[in-house]
Amino acid sequence: MELSIYLESLVTELSSSDKWKKNTLGYTIDQYNDDIKLFDYDIALVGVMEERGSTNNQGCGDAPNKIRQQFYSLFHRFENVKVLDLGNIKAGNSYRDTYFALTSVVSELVKKEVVPIIIGGSHDLTYANYQAYEKLEQVVNLVTIDRSIDLGLIEEDITDENFINHIVMHQPNFLFNYSSVGFQSYFVDKEIDSLMERMHFD
Repeated sequence: MELSIYLESLVTELSSSDKWKKNTLGYTIDQYNDDIKLFDYDIALVGVMEERGSTNNQGCGDAPNKIRQQFYSLFHRFENVKVLDLGNIKAGNSYRDTYFALTSVVSELVKKEVVPIIIGGSHDLTYANYQAYEKLEQVVNLVTIDRSIDLGLIEEDITDENFINHIVMHQPNFLFNYSSVGFQSYFVDKEIDSLMERMHFD
């Protein structure tokens, strides 16, 4: 599969290794092109320029390149870990188009045994990430560290406040378990705590 149909290359000011100090991530990360063999890499960065699923986080679609500006300046301390930057998935005509593109890219990376790291966008993109594993018929565990537990109400539109419910209720279901490592209790209704217990989530 040619991933480039879903991707937009990075601007030169980010992708050029000349801009970065020697041994930083910006200097050592390879940039994706169609001649790249994914099997040669351990980790791939995927930016997503989508924010329509965000209820109160406008501007998160611009985050991928802003994150890279800081991330690329850090020193690469793991010589045996090869990192590839795929560039950005642009927002599609609808947010579901963006989900489709992200699902396709993540499933291709997982098939090639490359760990995807998704940057930018809002939490609802977790649903598209989950669909990549469904496409591969792989059972998964979902772990979140968040200020809240985004179970919300199932509505037609998936948002960053209800995406977990959409994953849990999706059929066929490939979710083995969901765990919340940490949340801030004053952002979570007690009824959500009870629901988590009834569903045997951690």
